Formats: sequence, C-alpha cells, structure tokens
Amino acid sequence: MDDPACDAGRLRPALEALAISNRVFGGHHLVWWGVRRLLEGRAPGPLRILDVGSGAGDIPRLLEARLHGSGWLPRCVLGDLHPITLRIARDELREAPRPDAFDFVRLTAAELPFADGAFDLALSSLTLHHLERDEAARLLSELARVSDGRWLVADLRRSRLALGLVRVLASTLWRSQPLPRVDGPVSVRRAFTPAEVEALLASSGVPGRVVRAGPVRLLAAGLAA
Repeated sequence: MDDPACDAGRLRPALEALAISNRVFGGHHLVWWGVRRLLEGRAPGPLRILDVGSGAGDIPRLLEARLHGSGWLPRCVLGDLHPITLRIARDELREAPRPDAFDFVRLTAAELPFADGAFDLALSSLTLHHLERDEAARLLSELARVSDGRWLVADLRRSRLALGLVRVLASTLWRSQPLPRVDGPVSVRRAFTPAEVEALLASSGVPGRVVRAGPVRLLAAGLAA
C-alpha cells in the first residue's frame, strides 16, 4: 500500500480490508477512547481534526459521526501521501451524512503543511510502522506542533500474538487480497513496541506517553491529554 504506483483496483479492496480490521479488532474503539480522553472537560463546539495517513477515511467518518452526536461541530482534514488513496477516501465520504465536514490534503507525514496550533486535535492511525525511526519521531513532533500537544497515535504493537493474528487473517479473510495478505505480516514486523514508542517520544522531545498497550495494538497521546 506504500507503492505510489499502486492502482485503485488493488488499493481499494486493501483499504476496505483495513477498515474492516479497524472495526472488528479494536482500532475504532481505541481511537475513540483516546479522543474522548483528549476532550474531557471541554465544552462541545467547533473542533478542527487532522488525521494523518487517513486511508479510506473510516476513522474520520467514525469520529465525525460520534462527535456530532455529542454536540460537537467537527471538521476533519484527511491527509495522505498517496493521491489515489485520497481519491478513494473522497469517494467513500461523499456518502457520509455530512460530506462537507471533510477536506482532503496530500501531505508527507514527517513535514505537515500546517501552522502551529492549526488543529484542536491531530491523530494518526496505522501509519507509524510505515516510517523509518527518524521519520516516525518527526511525525510525533509534527502532530504535537499542529495540535498544541493534543495528539494521538494508534498503531500495531510488534508482538508474537499480533504476528500470529495477521498470519491467520492472511490465510483466511485476506486470502484473495494480495496487498493485505503480504502487507499484514510485514507491518507487524515493522511495528514498534511500547518501549520503543516511549524512546521515540524522548528522542524527539515530545511530551507524551503510551496510554494503552494491548497485545496487538497500542495508543500514544500527548501530555495535554
């Protein structure tokens, strides 16, 4: 899915499989838990949200719907490097109840084209493991910069259990889908452990910590949370 030459015919089913995985295996729950924690004590109102590496837009769609239902007025910017991914996300969110709540920007994760404090909340899900360590540290710094410290990063956790799970998925649910079948195990091997994420935060000088760490996924957040 990182290949810029990947066409929509291969990319769309891979992104759909990723969205299903988020829904079934706790990705949506983890991000929503983190967002609620970030917003504790704040009165509902306009809310600017950035999602870096947004894929087909399943997480921004979830957040917009739940936040709107809680009295917030969210506006979500979906950022991705891959132009075809952005086109797929735009197509998907055209069917959302409030399609005008979403904007789309092509960007590089380690150098976000936004001013300091441009967003009330910045997040990234299942993107960190696609980056080299120095790029991952820069993404953490950039998320903190554009959100005044209100950021979340949800990702896979490198573990034997996570690798075993994706191998099962590769031989069952993803058997007919070459991209996730190959990328799934590779992604787990490239993922960080909680201790490694803490080390990235320390090396980049970003105030934050790992706030949830299950056997398969982890969540890091800014100390403003």
